[in-house]
Amino acid sequence: MATPKLNPREELAHHDQTGDPRDAVARARRGGRVVVTDEDDRPIAAVVPLADLDRLESDDRKRVKAIAGLERIGQYFADCDPDEVEREAIKAIAEIRAERRAAPKA
Repeated sequence: MATPKLNPREELAHHDQTGDPRDAVARARRGGRVVVTDEDDRPIAAVVPLADLDRLESDDRKRVKAIAGLERIGQYFADCDPDEVEREAIKAIAEIRAERRAAPKA
C-alpha cells in the first residue's frame, strides 16, 4: 500500500496553523502519512509511520547484503579483463535461457 505523501508546503502551512509540532506525529500515526517539512522550499526532515521506517530499514539491510555478495563475487574476477567477463556472462545467460526453453513444461 502506498503511503500518501503530502506537499511539504501544505504540511508546513497546517503545522503553522496548529502551532503544535506533535501534530505531524499524530497525523503519521493516525493516517499513515509521511509528513515532510521544508526550509526555504527545500525538504529537510520527515516524520514517517513506524511501518514505513521498518520497511526502509529492512530494504537497507537487504541492499547492504546484496552489495557485499556482489563485491565477494567481484573479487574472483579482479584480475580478469572486464570485456571478457561481460562476454562470458552474456554467453552463460544465453545458455541458461536456451536450457529453460528446451525444458519440458510442467
